[in-house]
Amino acid sequence: MAENNLSSLALPDTNNCSLSAQLTHLSEGVGRTKLLEQANLELQQELERQERRIAEMERVNQELVLARDRAVAAGRTKSTFLANMSHELRTPLNAILGYAQLVARDESLARDHRESLETILHSGEHLLSLINNVLNLSKIEAGQMKLQPGAFNLLELLSGLGQMFNIQARAKGLDFVVQRRSALPELIYTDQQKLRQVLINLLGNAVQYTAVGQITLTVWTTHRSGQQTILYLVVEDTGVGIAPADLERLFLPFEQSGYLLQEAEGTGLGLAICKQFVQLLNGHLHVESQVGQGSRFTVEIPVSVVSTPPPSLVPERRIIGVRPNPDASAIRVLVVDDQPANRQMLELLLGRCRLDVVSVSNGRDALEMTELWRPHLIFMDMRMPIMGGMETTRRLRAMPQGQSVPIVALTASVFEEERKCILAGGCDAFISKPFREEDIFKLLAHYLPVSLSYASVPKLAQSVMAPLPTADALPTAVREELYTAVCSAQGNQILQLIIPLETAQPQLFQQLSYLVHEFRYDIILDWLKQ
Repeated sequence: MAENNLSSLALPDTNNCSLSAQLTHLSEGVGRTKLLEQANLELQQELERQERRIAEMERVNQELVLARDRAVAAGRTKSTFLANMSHELRTPLNAILGYAQLVARDESLARDHRESLETILHSGEHLLSLINNVLNLSKIEAGQMKLQPGAFNLLELLSGLGQMFNIQARAKGLDFVVQRRSALPELIYTDQQKLRQVLINLLGNAVQYTAVGQITLTVWTTHRSGQQTILYLVVEDTGVGIAPADLERLFLPFEQSGYLLQEAEGTGLGLAICKQFVQLLNGHLHVESQVGQGSRFTVEIPVSVVSTPPPSLVPERRIIGVRPNPDASAIRVLVVDDQPANRQMLELLLGRCRLDVVSVSNGRDALEMTELWRPHLIFMDMRMPIMGGMETTRRLRAMPQGQSVPIVALTASVFEEERKCILAGGCDAFISKPFREEDIFKLLAHYLPVSLSYASVPKLAQSVMAPLPTADALPTAVREELYTAVCSAQGNQILQLIIPLETAQPQLFQQLSYLVHEFRYDIILDWLKQ
């Protein structure tokens, strides 16, 4: 009985232990639940943060997409604007330069009329170069400026630049020196036009901003592995120099050094184009300058040395026209252009080459004339009302009479992509407005049974490159009249005033005439001021 009592007394202890364990277990479960709830809360908060981040990233991405779309739209707008401006500016220039070239061929022209025509030609070329500067920079920005490398004579390039700038420097009382630190290769392979433009811009600035001292062009090469050679060209002057604060923005478009701004002329694009051209040539352009002591521009570009001159380097005579081959029958050329001046100019030019020419003003008439007349070659303007050049070309190629006839596009576009589309659309070639007579003649000789006519090109007399004599040789009254005419850029009046010099001082007459035709009124003005 005592055992039963003990047994009954032990039961509560067992129950108490079980309850304690349960309570402990329950407590642990509550703790885990709280931990899970806390973890779940933190996870929820993290998910909310991630969602906010994703939403922010989506917002930023949308803004980037909108910015990209705006940039693309702006680029398209700019390209469209430039294409239209190119057409609007170059089309009238085409007529101006074309007619001037045509009339200049008239050997019966009086001397003063011929000089007036030469002024028109030089003025037109000068205006075209300014337009091309702006368009070139725009093509660079759009990534459409392409290299056109070829072999050329480096020594002749340097000689020509030396002659060009020697007369300009001497007119300001400056010394101009071309130095060679090493034996230079005669023939090199790179883009001659862009290299020449870079040097002209740098040397032109040096002459403009130097009043006393000298300008030096130093050239040398160093050899690298393989066929590559590094060409160094350094333009150094003793001019006014450039302030350190202006060096950083010196190569930006439309920027000019504040220190030089009061003397600056032009668009402010020269150095920007230099920088871009040198980069296109895979080279580097460096500048060092101190105010009051001068500037030093260093161009460093890789080139290839050419051992054998290609046929293109053989001196060419000037092309003055074409003549049908003796065994050729009548050659028919159709001109399609909505501008009367352009049609008449081509009619005159081709007519003088003894070709049969018919012109029409739109694509619809071109289709009818091709079917009836069957031309041997068609000059096709790309922008016309009623039916544009591309659509007309497409329809011509679908006609039996137009499938094989050569079609030469006339375009004022400067964009390579548009030109590729022209060729892909069925045209055999294109020619840019304003075009030169030589370009037309070469195309005729390529596609028609005609031969080119040539004339020798006289080189500039060395006397033109000699130092100008002192202006005291002119009578005081003539100097005063000449000064007034130069200040107002009256080229014809200047030429009239110097006519007496042709007999009395023929060398001075040649020099001044050359400067007038090159629009270097600044050189004549400096000469008169001395």
